[in-house]
Amino acid sequence: MAPTALGYGYGGRSSISHIAKSDDSRVRYWKVSMGVPINSRQGLNFSFAMARTNTASDADLNRFAMGWSMMFGQ
Repeated sequence: MAPTALGYGYGGRSSISHIAKSDDSRVRYWKVSMGVPINSRQGLNFSFAMARTNTASDADLNRFAMGWSMMFGQ
């Protein structure tokens, strides 16, 4: 079985020079990550991240990432 992680977040407020702005971004974030071992020293990691805004900025994102890791030494 591969290790899996799930994360999420909601909300957000912005500020300039520590002065809060009167906005509410109401952003929702989700991320799913899964690692798959290849052998005792190598593995692959697959991640998907998604963010959705409820405001007019429409700064949504969908990202997929893949990584390869290798352990050196003992």
